[in-house]
Formats: sequence, structure tokens, C-alpha cells
Amino acid sequence: MAWLFLSLGLGWLLDQWMNRALAFAIVGIIYAIVAALLFGPGPVARWRGLTLYRTRPSGTFKEDAAWAKAQRS
Repeated sequence: MAWLFLSLGLGWLLDQWMNRALAFAIVGIIYAIVAALLFGPGPVARWRGLTLYRTRPSGTFKEDAAWAKAQRS
């Protein structure tokens, strides 16, 4: 809630000197830039190393079923 109120306050402060739509668009662009900097290349580099599929079979279906049963108990 604090972030929302600070955003609205910044937008209305800028509204004193320019068009309201432009003021809130500037606040949105600032947040987009901050998000891009925080997201940055670090997490993307880590995600590139992940595989979303198995590269080799883990075993037979019976072994997988036995493993799943062992996990539940």
C-alpha cells in the first residue's frame, strides 16, 4: 500500500507541472526502468542454464512409481 501511495503522490506532484497523463506515464516508465535494472542479466543468465525437460531417462516407470510411493510415505 505504501508503494501505491508513493506512486500516486509522485504522479500528482508531477501533475503540478505537466499534463496528468504524461505525469503518470513518466512514473510508469521510471518503474519499468527500475524493474529492468533489478531483473537485469543476472536472473536471465541463471535461467539459460536450466533445462525444462529431462536430457536422459531416469529409469523405468516401475522405478518412478516406486520412488513416488516412497515420497508419499
